[in-house]
Amino acid sequence: MPVSTELLLLGHRGARKYAPENTFAAFDLALTHGADGFEFDVRRTRDGANVIGHDPRLNRLIVRKSSTELMASSLTFAAHAMARMSLAMIRGLTA
Repeated sequence: MPVSTELLLLGHRGARKYAPENTFAAFDLALTHGADGFEFDVRRTRDGANVIGHDPRLNRLIVRKSSTELMASSLTFAAHAMARMSLAMIRGLTA
C-alpha cells in the first residue's frame, strides 16, 4: 500500500482564534480559512452521551450569567470530570 506524503492543514479544535473552540462556528471557519479539516476530542458523559470537549475536566470553562456576573452554582461543576456529569448537567453550562 503506497504511503501518501501529502500534508494536511488541520484546525486544532476548529479556528479557535476566531470562534469558541469545538463549536460548529469554529469548525466552519477552519474550513473557510483553507483548512483541510479539523481535529476535536469526543468525551463520554456518565449517562453515555458523546460530547465534544478537549479537556476531560471543565476547569477552563468560565460560566457567566452576564458579561460581569459569574454563576457560582454552575462553576461548582467546573472541577468535575465530564465522565461524572450527565448530558443535562453539561448542557446547563454556558461557555
